[in-house]
Amino acid sequence: MRRWLIPAALVLAAVIHLTPLAGLLGAAQLQLLYGLAEIDASSEFLLRHRALMFGLDGALLLAAVAKPHLRVTAIVLTLASDIGFLLLATTAPLTPPLLRVAAFDALSIMALTTALIVTLNAPTLRNR
Repeated sequence: MRRWLIPAALVLAAVIHLTPLAGLLGAAQLQLLYGLAEIDASSEFLLRHRALMFGLDGALLLAAVAKPHLRVTAIVLTLASDIGFLLLATTAPLTPPLLRVAAFDALSIMALTTALIVTLNAPTLRNR
């Protein structure tokens, strides 16, 4: 089970985190992703940077599929980001598109928590 579970969880989380990369294309894509009516130049810049950071996170998750030594780092980094978003989400009302983001982050948290538990309980790590 471990042979497919960890890669599947990492790929699922990677896809979730690579999706915002479309925001790098500009305001129109950001408006579609987040249900925004208008975006000023500063907000567009910040959201494009967010898309870039999520793309890097997704790429690290994909690299961790092939490079097991990256798994704990990739998982912990992504969990910190996802949990941080959900904690921030409790401080303000969310629009339906942001509720969708929160739901996908929750899915990512479940997948990555499972992958982390399985990774940390792998015999190769216990014997080190």
